[in-house]
Amino acid sequence: MSANYDFVVTSGGIGPTHDDITYLSIAAAFDLPLVLHQSAFERMKRLSKPHASQPNFSWDEPSAALTAKKRMVELPLDEKRDMDKQVLFVNEGLWVPIACVNGNVHILPGVPRLFETLLDGLTPKIMPRLEDPARSKMNRI
Repeated sequence: MSANYDFVVTSGGIGPTHDDITYLSIAAAFDLPLVLHQSAFERMKRLSKPHASQPNFSWDEPSAALTAKKRMVELPLDEKRDMDKQVLFVNEGLWVPIACVNGNVHILPGVPRLFETLLDGLTPKIMPRLEDPARSKMNRI
């Protein structure tokens, strides 16, 4: 789809569980490594709230819970592309990034409210790509 469309969106499969394989699958499809995005991880630590089911969770102690959290910020990254165009933070109150692969595949979470919030935040970046060429031409005349 990346080769045929200007803008591709995926939804879901980027959580902490074993069946969340979207990042892994897209990395494989584009022959990219999964890389822990340190800035996203730091944002996660700063902005996420402790879950009641993990009262003894520590960001500093290795654990299955920490490994699961890190999976959400291990992103398919291309070292040949501008990092700021591959990892988009569109809402300052959220740690969740939008990973963008190949310049046009945008990977978003499947949680409806979060998906909608991030897509709204992405709107200013994508509107120029969606501009009607005929209307644009008329405005220049």
